[in-house]
Amino acid sequence: MWKAWDEGDRKGALEAIPDSVVDELVVHGPAEYCRERIRAYVDAGVSTPVVAPIVPGDPVAAVRALAPRD
Repeated sequence: MWKAWDEGDRKGALEAIPDSVVDELVVHGPAEYCRERIRAYVDAGVSTPVVAPIVPGDPVAAVRALAPRD
């Protein structure tokens, strides 16, 4: 990945990143699943999770969909 990036091959660098790495580093998917992942961070000691939604349309709606349902 780094070699491709350094050579300016952005597409090749992105293709070299395994899906498993993305899944470990980025919370993504349906709102219910994302809530579970964020809750796991809180349960592990994160006191202030910072969420930066990358979504088409209204980001406020996306943030509201992530709100706890308790």
